[in-house]
Amino acid sequence: MGTSQSHILKTGPNWSEAKRAITSIAKNTGEVNSNCKKLMHGFSNALSENPRASGSLGHAGARVSKNFITFIELTKRNRYSDILELLNVPNEKERLTKEDFIEKVIVYVSGDHDSTPDDAAAIIAIEKLLNDAFTDCATPHDITEKLQNASNDSIVEWIIRFEVEYILEYCSEIFQSHILDKSDDPERVISEIRNWMYKEIDDKLGDQLQPHDFTSPDGNQILDELTTDILNIWKQ
Repeated sequence: MGTSQSHILKTGPNWSEAKRAITSIAKNTGEVNSNCKKLMHGFSNALSENPRASGSLGHAGARVSKNFITFIELTKRNRYSDILELLNVPNEKERLTKEDFIEKVIVYVSGDHDSTPDDAAAIIAIEKLLNDAFTDCATPHDITEKLQNASNDSIVEWIIRFEVEYILEYCSEIFQSHILDKSDDPERVISEIRNWMYKEIDDKLGDQLQPHDFTSPDGNQILDELTTDILNIWKQ
């Protein structure tokens, strides 16, 4: 969970289903997979029946994921010095830590944005993805080399993991009081939901995402619609 956002927990049958489910996860009662399914079923349907409550969930995620794909492609086509210039580090000799480099990548892929819950969730999600994806990298050079050598399998995995963190961050902010007030281990709650979400998305969409070039117009459209497609799976 990130910074506090201006979410207002709504009322209605779907919100109630989601609240009951996340409360069960927080209290560690019931079966985890069943609770996670009920949480996302209620959450997805609640957003669908009341679009204003979603705060345009999906718009910021699409922007950030497309910018990330663009950045990966740029690293594959350009020298390290060109990437530094792209990130507004004109002096290649400037000592740049791994953390500094990741922060500059986050700024680049975030693009122009507002201070909405949707934007906040997308930025927190890409920050977590980059920090997790590059744990084995010691320097900015290592990061660019990993991006340059990234296979399509790796890119699809990163896209899925971004979507997981993006939707999870937005959802967890809505239900923050339920997680923090009813669980003595909020990280367990988030971890259980995260693991369930990743398996669900990978199982149901992973193979469909594999053949696509995400830099193409068709690939861009897939990223534009991906959050909605994921939520639609859970609405059923």
